[in-house]
Amino acid sequence: MARINEKLKLGAFVAAKGKCVYCDLDSRVHISVFCAMEVDHVPPHASKKSKDTPEGVVLCCPHCNKMLASHKNVLTVEERRSIVQKGLAEKKQDWFNSWMQILDQQTNS
Repeated sequence: MARINEKLKLGAFVAAKGKCVYCDLDSRVHISVFCAMEVDHVPPHASKKSKDTPEGVVLCCPHCNKMLASHKNVLTVEERRSIVQKGLAEKKQDWFNSWMQILDQQTNS
């Protein structure tokens, strides 16, 4: 996989005000978060329509980029954000349910 031009990544960072365009993770909170940020091609690279241009990439966190890897046919930022938000809501519910089970076990023992 080709390395993205750092100037292009910086442009995506500025355009997104340092936040993942899908989950709003703020990369300005710590240098390690900033360094981990990635760019997502919109439309996805697999569609053969994406370009390494400021208009063709957006800033995103590794988690969102990984979550969207299997959604190559979803072409717009809005559609991709919807997929991420749904996935995050499901993970949040799973996490909540897991903690509730732990609490129930502790109160019943």
